[in-house]
This record gives sequence, structure tokens and C-alpha cells, in this order.
Amino acid sequence: DGLYQKADGSYVVVEVKSNDNVPTKPPEGDRQMSDPWLINRLRKLPLDSSIVFSNIKRTGNRVLINYQLTGSGALTFSVLDERGLPTGNRYQP
Repeated sequence: DGLYQKADGSYVVVEVKSNDNVPTKPPEGDRQMSDPWLINRLRKLPLDSSIVFSNIKRTGNRVLINYQLTGSGALTFSVLDERGLPTGNRYQP
């Protein structure tokens, strides 16, 4: 899990889950990787959170990496929407 800056200057935020799980929503609070969840976490970092958030929204670099604990151990890279749910599109790292 983390926030990364790519060589082109854009940012990508990544959540890693196993076995096709999706980001969770606690009983009180926002779903992981949703807009409110991201804004809350970005504000805690020593950077301009509004610029980073705008960059993530513009580029769509909100990614869920699923890995399989059994079998091939394959990775899938899925784009997430503003609610923190998979869009059905694959992310190309």
C-alpha cells in the first residue's frame, strides 16, 4: 500500500489485497481508496494534498493490486473509481 510518484511526475496510489478482495468500508468511516478516504490520508502527509489529489483524479492512477495466495500467485492491477470500487478496467504499470 502506498503513494508513489512516477517518473513523469504523476502520482499513483496503490492498495494491495489478496484473493480478489476489494477495499473495505469500516462501520464508521469511508471505504479505503474512496475520495473522502484519500483526502483524509493525503492531508496527513508533508506535501500539497490538493495538488496530489487533483493529479490522482485527473490521471485515474488509483490502483488495486490483487494477488493470489494459491496457484500461480498471479497479480492483477485494477483501476478503482472515486468510491474505491473496481471499474473493470486494468491498470498498466
